[in-house]
Amino acid sequence: GYSGSLAGVGFSVLPSDRYKFELDAVYSNRVFGFGSSKAFFNCFQLPLSVQVRRETLSLGAGFYGALWRNGRADNQISSFSEVAADEVGKGSKEYGFLGLLSLRSKILELPFYLALRYFSSTSDIAKSALLKGSLTEYQLLVGLDFAFSGKNTALNSSGAP
Repeated sequence: GYSGSLAGVGFSVLPSDRYKFELDAVYSNRVFGFGSSKAFFNCFQLPLSVQVRRETLSLGAGFYGALWRNGRADNQISSFSEVAADEVGKGSKEYGFLGLLSLRSKILELPFYLALRYFSSTSDIAKSALLKGSLTEYQLLVGLDFAFSGKNTALNSSGAP
């Protein structure tokens, strides 16, 4: 139940007006906690999705993989220490599926992209046989959606885009 930050880039292929394939590279700061202790783990996510489009709205599903990096722990006296994923019983890889709902719209002449994504791991989050479980994550993305194609980047005879 903690919020973290993320940043990334995405690449989409639109074979038709109805379908879209999207591959993203996201660097996410995941925050976990219990009581007065928190741990912050950075991970690199690679989601791949297939989406059905209707005008500016898209609905999709796909798969993702994530690589966990070292993080830091905040103990009860607010001091920080470096923590490896292995030290808390976490493996360094995670796999799962995702669902998403996105909207593309122009706001102040900028091509905004808004998406709500749901991630659910299928791999166990703990390496211990005594502690099994999966991870669920929600992401709210706000970004810019630029299109590059022959139609959008070609200049007309006057030299104007």
